[in-house]
Amino acid sequence: MKKIICIVIILLAFESLKAQDGQLSYIYASPLSINPANTGITEGAKWRAMTTIRKQWTSFLDKGITNYSLSFDAPFHSKKVALGGLIYSNSAASGAVKSISACVSFAYSTYLSHDAKTKLAFGLQAGFNQKSFDPTKLTFDNQYVPGVGFDQTLDSREHFSRTSTMYPDFNFGTLFYKEVNATQKFFPWVGISVFHLTQPNESFYTSGDSKLPRKYIASMGARIRTSENFSIAPHILMVTQAGVLQFNAGGTFLLDFNKFTTLSFGMYVRNNDAGIAMIGLEYDKFALQFVYDINTSTLSPVTRNFGGYEVTLKYLMKSEKKFSLF
Repeated sequence: MKKIICIVIILLAFESLKAQDGQLSYIYASPLSINPANTGITEGAKWRAMTTIRKQWTSFLDKGITNYSLSFDAPFHSKKVALGGLIYSNSAASGAVKSISACVSFAYSTYLSHDAKTKLAFGLQAGFNQKSFDPTKLTFDNQYVPGVGFDQTLDSREHFSRTSTMYPDFNFGTLFYKEVNATQKFFPWVGISVFHLTQPNESFYTSGDSKLPRKYIASMGARIRTSENFSIAPHILMVTQAGVLQFNAGGTFLLDFNKFTTLSFGMYVRNNDAGIAMIGLEYDKFALQFVYDINTSTLSPVTRNFGGYEVTLKYLMKSEKKFSLF
């Protein structure tokens, strides 16, 4: 029975790759994955590099589902123009189903008010997505033997015109924010982005039509400095794609021990799915964050409330520690 449940969930995961994007739990784990306009907002650094790994459902699926994210971005020309790059991959069903996307990211920002230091940024991403699957690592109805289970040596009787598809993809976003400075204490930001603008066809059949739905993301938050060494950062993230609405809400607390060291921790909730805990440590130019999901959805009896974990490593090329927006 357990094996059948696992197989059903793998198939559901496979279908979700077709209809929806994989994503990370922590909003700051991969800013370029949330909004192209985040490109170049590098916390006062000359450039920023980030990498994240996320694994989930390992408690009942072989190898679970794995997401990787790698990004680089830097501001130029007095921080008006920024360039970056993002690579994102997803692997499920013991590597039977895979996807990878790569894009270049461009952003332009301008002051709305020099006195208030408020800025408006626009971002655009252009790249490609590739999705593939390995039929030899999957099981099909024709391979099921009653009373025995699945026998992968049997002919699946399934024939595919191709097992891989690649297509161009474009994303757009805008961000309103208040630039960080030494005298102010409240720095709000609001962002809106749209992914898969052209709704590309991702069908594995040469004559098929399976459009990737647009994904809409609205995010808002603030960095609030309550004292010289302590600040809080509440945020809300809303994502909708293919008629599914996801809502994340929570906040991060940040404690500066000295000029080089900051400890952060936070709690978040994802609607009808999970509670999320985060702890992070920043020292000089490096930052390490660990995030863990506690599953609360209808899958919790199978997952035993175990969700997934994320580990993010960030490097900022900066000459000194500065108060940051993200």
